[in-house]
Amino acid sequence: MNASLFWEYACRSETTAAYAVVNSLSKSDAIINGSSIKGVGSYKPNLFGLYDMHGNLWEWCEYWRGEYPFAETDPKGSAKGDGRVLRGGSFLNNELCARSSLRSNNTPTLRYNLLGFRLARTP
Repeated sequence: MNASLFWEYACRSETTAAYAVVNSLSKSDAIINGSSIKGVGSYKPNLFGLYDMHGNLWEWCEYWRGEYPFAETDPKGSAKGDGRVLRGGSFLNNELCARSSLRSNNTPTLRYNLLGFRLARTP
């Protein structure tokens, strides 16, 4: 599965909600509209047991920004482009930037205190 689509799948945890398991997000659900980052696990995990999928830091994804393919099984994402995809929003953003489906992008050489990445291991 495409890394960014996998991010969205992991975030939604097999639901169709706009956010991890809910259709609206508040400061009691995620690190949004804040003044600083918080430690991992500050909020409840989603149904997969993943913490802080919304807010805190924008998370880099593996693939380049591009259009989603339609009617394709296991899409791979764009092989090249101008920016790598970012997901999840940051602690400074509002709930709209933290939506499970929202994608931002930037050059992979960018370093900024609102950007991070998530290490994940599959069994």
